[in-house]
Amino acid sequence: MFTKLGLNDSEIRSWFNGPALLTWSRGQNEYGAGIAGPLPRSFMKAQWELQKQILARYRQLGIVGQLPAFQGNMPIGVKALKQDANISVQGATGWLDALDPLYAEVADLWMETLVADFGTDHWYQLDGYLNGGTAPWMDTRSESIEEDSAAAVGAAVAQPSSAAAPGTPEEKITADPAWLRRGVEAYTGLNRTDPDAVWSFQGFAFVSWNTEQKASWLKGFIDAVPKDHFNIIDMGYSGNGEWQKWNDSSFFGAKFVWTALMNFGGKITSIKGMPIGNVQTF
Repeated sequence: MFTKLGLNDSEIRSWFNGPALLTWSRGQNEYGAGIAGPLPRSFMKAQWELQKQILARYRQLGIVGQLPAFQGNMPIGVKALKQDANISVQGATGWLDALDPLYAEVADLWMETLVADFGTDHWYQLDGYLNGGTAPWMDTRSESIEEDSAAAVGAAVAQPSSAAAPGTPEEKITADPAWLRRGVEAYTGLNRTDPDAVWSFQGFAFVSWNTEQKASWLKGFIDAVPKDHFNIIDMGYSGNGEWQKWNDSSFFGAKFVWTALMNFGGKITSIKGMPIGNVQTF
């Protein structure tokens, strides 16, 4: 897919870390490109073959396989090729704004390639800004984009997934229009190719979010998607459940799967008596 955008083999493989460190790449690769890389082409081909075998076995057992969707991150070389595109640079990664026309082009090409190679069970992991703290475009968004957000979203969202009943604790939290509009574009990037697409979002992306403003960001994504087509993988360190945030909002009506990152049983406060502060492992 990146080759079709104009990148050469070296630029693409150099964006991925070596085999032992691919979690950096799959964690959106903002800081880790080049660690023990570039990734060998032979390894990539072997992974492609193995993925097809794993998915085939999943389907025999009735297990749904979640495929990675395009979430806006790409090698920074794309910025030089597509100079008119709104691409923010963080570390070794370029972030393409979902409102840019190139986003739809790349998302369609990505989905076409993905489904052709692996088939689909209609579930796609699309996290959006997992390692960045917040979305890169929030620092540069224009007022004109915000002014016409409501009209654009109203036309694009046919059936929002969360309508809080009057009197519930979360009813005062409204969807941030900038996140809502980008959520529409992100989901449409799945839906154009697969009308039955389910957007699966890892809750680790917002594990430290506690304010109502940040709740409105998440609600923007949730409200951008038709009912029952947005699923959150609830992830946190305590095991209490992130769904309890914002007055037990239960993610504003979105479906979710509870999980926990047990963090070595919570026993990482020291190593041989030496404090290690806020180290978080997963």
